[in-house]
Amino acid sequence: MGLISLKIKTFTLITAILFSVTACKNAGDDDDAQTAYDRGDYSAALRIWRPLAERSNPTAQFSLGLLYDTGEGVQQSYPDAARWYKLAAAQGDAHAQFNLALFYDNGKGMPADNIKAAHWYRQAAEQGIRDAQYNLALMFDEGVGIAKNDAEAARWYRKAAERIRIDCESEAIHNLILLLDKPVVLYIRKYLF
Repeated sequence: MGLISLKIKTFTLITAILFSVTACKNAGDDDDAQTAYDRGDYSAALRIWRPLAERSNPTAQFSLGLLYDTGEGVQQSYPDAARWYKLAAAQGDAHAQFNLALFYDNGKGMPADNIKAAHWYRQAAEQGIRDAQYNLALMFDEGVGIAKNDAEAARWYRKAAERIRIDCESEAIHNLILLLDKPVVLYIRKYLF
């Protein structure tokens, strides 16, 4: 029993080391891909990101989605972009969740689906993506893809407003004021100072 237990512990340790080395290598590869992308060498970025994405790296999956979305280094394909965004979004990548929500919201690369758009906006909003917070607030405000709920709309407008530079022209602040039906001065005093 002791020998088998030792072999299992050794196997587990070796496996953990291999995964650590692979994770470090993948992180380096992802940095190399981002550097290539930043300098406009999209084909080099694609060569690095594709194998990482196929091994379920959510950052690489999101990045491939972005390449297909914009047509940088590949032929633009919204369905391919949506496929990569879905894979990354399912693993919790907030930017992929937001982009996927936009695709569902606008019928880009897939049929429009406001219910799925609201779901993915919420996922990204909960991770602090300001534009997702604002779009989710609009959906609650208008009752599109989700039940109309003024309190939730106000909550998400407020969260979006907190994440932007505060100015009187902010559409999120404007909509929150209209929704709450309070004078601007009272709103500014209560929520902004």
